[in-house]
Amino acid sequence: YIQVHYPSDAVFIGNLKDGYAIYPSRFYAVCEIFDKDNNKMLVTLNAASAVIFIDDHDMQKKAGVYLDADVQLEITSTFGQHKITTDALYFNLKNNTVIAKNGVLKLQLPESRMALYGRAKEIRILNLDKGGLNFKLDELIVSNDEFHTPLVYIGAKHASIEVPDPNNKPTEIKKQPTITLTDATVTIGKFDVIHI
Repeated sequence: YIQVHYPSDAVFIGNLKDGYAIYPSRFYAVCEIFDKDNNKMLVTLNAASAVIFIDDHDMQKKAGVYLDADVQLEITSTFGQHKITTDALYFNLKNNTVIAKNGVLKLQLPESRMALYGRAKEIRILNLDKGGLNFKLDELIVSNDEFHTPLVYIGAKHASIEVPDPNNKPTEIKKQPTITLTDATVTIGKFDVIHI
């Protein structure tokens, strides 16, 4: 389940009868997401403006949030700190999924000094409350360099990144994150070196 907290002095406009509320100025909220084993994940939302969609004309029943301009979503959990920066993002609060357009995903895994960056036309996060994280990226480049055009990178049509939750089965050996690429090419500078 999910709980959403935002400043009590946040100003919104809109008609609750229409099922939405608009936050025209800087929006900030923290979502607490609990999985079936009651492990907590914090999701921080930050944007220039936002629209909150509600059910039954009740602000306590939030169905989703659309973030616009200078958007940041940060995930803090036992399986790392991850961040999406994008121009626009929709967070479905009913099924705990996220979709972002033209964004950058930064994965910072536990016990790792190196971050992984994925720039993609579309970034999706599936099932935030199921334990672990499942990212889907379309038309992307992946590298360990945060520059817009890294020297060495892998370009791909699609990617799936799965980050397992270390709390799920403590008796097993910790599983490492897995990345599956479709139609991928390794590029160094201006040269395509390997097509996978």
